Amino acid sequence: MVFRPAVLNLEIDSSFGVKAGKQPLEVFFEINGVEDTLDLAPTRSGTVDEDRTGQSTIVTLDVKADAADVPVTDAAFPRTAIGQVRSGLGSCTGTLVDRSWVLTVASCLAADPATVAAGAPAAPVRVLFGADIANDKTTGGTGAGSKVTQVQPAAAGADAVMLKLETPIDTITPIAPATAAPTVGENLAFTGYGRTASAWVPLAAHSYTYPVTAVGGSLTASATGASLCLGDGGAPGIRTVNGTSTLAVIASTSSQAGCVGFGIPVGTASVTSTRVDTIAPWIATTIQNGLNTTAVSAADKALAQQIIDRGRVTAAAPVLSQLQGYASGVKRANIVSGEVRDCTIDSSLLGALKKVVVDDGFSITISSLNEYCLGTATTATDYHSRNGGGHAVKITMVNGVAATGATVHDLALRTAMFAALPAPAGIGQLDCRPRAAAPAGWAQFASACTHDYFEYRGGVVAQTPVTAPSFDVDGDTYADVLGISTTNQLNIYSGAKTGGWLTRTLGSTGWDATATIVHGDYNSDGKGDFVTVENDGTVWFHEGDGARGFTKSLIGSNWPGTTYLTGGVDFTGDGRADMIGRGTNGNIFLYAGTGAGTFIAGVHFNAGWGHMTALLAGDFSGDGKGDLVARDTAGILWLFRGDGVNLTPAIQVGNGWNIMSVITGGVDYNGDGKADILGRTTAGQFWLYAGTGSGFQAPTNPDSGWNMHRLLT
Repeated sequence: MVFRPAVLNLEIDSSFGVKAGKQPLEVFFEINGVEDTLDLAPTRSGTVDEDRTGQSTIVTLDVKADAADVPVTDAAFPRTAIGQVRSGLGSCTGTLVDRSWVLTVASCLAADPATVAAGAPAAPVRVLFGADIANDKTTGGTGAGSKVTQVQPAAAGADAVMLKLETPIDTITPIAPATAAPTVGENLAFTGYGRTASAWVPLAAHSYTYPVTAVGGSLTASATGASLCLGDGGAPGIRTVNGTSTLAVIASTSSQAGCVGFGIPVGTASVTSTRVDTIAPWIATTIQNGLNTTAVSAADKALAQQIIDRGRVTAAAPVLSQLQGYASGVKRANIVSGEVRDCTIDSSLLGALKKVVVDDGFSITISSLNEYCLGTATTATDYHSRNGGGHAVKITMVNGVAATGATVHDLALRTAMFAALPAPAGIGQLDCRPRAAAPAGWAQFASACTHDYFEYRGGVVAQTPVTAPSFDVDGDTYADVLGISTTNQLNIYSGAKTGGWLTRTLGSTGWDATATIVHGDYNSDGKGDFVTVENDGTVWFHEGDGARGFTKSLIGSNWPGTTYLTGGVDFTGDGRADMIGRGTNGNIFLYAGTGAGTFIAGVHFNAGWGHMTALLAGDFSGDGKGDLVARDTAGILWLFRGDGVNLTPAIQVGNGWNIMSVITGGVDYNGDGKADILGRTTAGQFWLYAGTGSGFQAPTNPDSGWNMHRLLT
């Protein structure tokens, strides 16, 4: 047994004896204003007012037990979803229905439940679970337990209130609210922390099972025996069917039969309760509104409201609620893997949807917007999920016709989205329909022919400048090399920090249509990508996953400067990898990167480069600005330093380079932080020219036999 300090205040009019039990007692008393004490050892007796026996003198006693408190544990008092609510009005019982919300009766907080107002509680309120209930002996709303920060009363006068906890509880499984009414004769198990027939303040919960006797706007359950008592208000009535328990009612009033201190003899125990099935929608809305706390901009709210009001968008509830949340001014939120995730919708994508639905009159069915906030994403790298998600939309019907990517309505929607959604952007279903030119900065890629897919990539572009270009395709932080063999198979050479190669991995085959390959990190994610130009003039972006895998998308066609194409460094000063190419007429074109694997339309950058037979981009001076190395017809190697706007006059950095059939590199291969050059001779030797920041050192020969490759990067 656990003994705790106690205080007993009495008023008597005659002498009497006091006996200590197993704990020592210290008795304080006062007679006619004279104070005195009596100390009693365990099991000893003493007499108060012994010399004044028979006198009608008022005596006040304080009896104190001097025993040390021994806290109880959760093992003895398990933490369940049923807890005790303490406020300035006293205590009652509440039920955890969500990690952040407790359901109880409004009469727990105010003598008149109708006066309970939504918002912060008028006085401190807290909820305790398990051993905390027994160990915390302080009354009122301050002390241990979970602090209540928000009160939400039910509408229409129902005796129910939701209490939001300051800190979510993930160690207790909430009890699910019932959605169907109990029936007469059905048994409900009530559990509470109120008085009993013999205890004023019991330390543990008690449970009684009553059959339902009447079901109406409220519910009555009655039985012969013990009744729910003061402190049991809000006690959950649990219904268990086939092993599944749900919260059917919460106790509101009771007959108090047999409850200590009420003087009502044991008889018929009757409890009137608030039905949970009638307030279940309110409970769900309250929980959801408690998550939806991130406001959206006025502009985004207006866009979403116009889309909703137009009535041309249909979607399943989890998707439509994302738009509805924006229309109400907040982001819909969900709990996924123990964290609250906002259902963000990219502003540019939202604007495009408004344009095609409201302005252009399309009717669409959306099957997916933000998958990250729903926990349904198949990969963290797609635009449904990247950077919090909401950067892509999947449309399964257009103007009442099932989408395949190729119907008349699909093609019309594609044209409308090309105009409505700014670059950088992407569109799926490349293999589902005839190819068509897309605006500059758009990527086209294969995806299922069961919907139309659009993504806005600008919302996930890295903003940190790329000051040290790299090409790491396997995630080990070292620069790698790709080659396409004479048998048209991709070969991946994992770089070593010393400038050599650790392993060769055979990649996919079927690269016979590829005419040019250029490495770089074109979507600013630190993973090596590459761009290819095919014999038909199409330009493709191959996004690397950091594990030697690549995803292909069409990003252009018939660029004017692809006779010699290079890139992977920033020429414009915006921190994104760009490309430079020379056309057949000797003009240089700049393709500014968007940071999302696509490029702005080529801009004429310079002229008079017709005598150059090789180009290589890199940050050879180490100043964060893209430079260009070029070989002329005489075999002289020239360095053109970039200033972030243009190229400065050439500096000769080598000669005799006509022996090289391939010049590539432009990143750091030997780990010294400076961009290097790789050159393959006509004899198949592969040479490393380590950069110095102002030129290049004498070459070293890491390997030979590289004539097996027709393209290298």
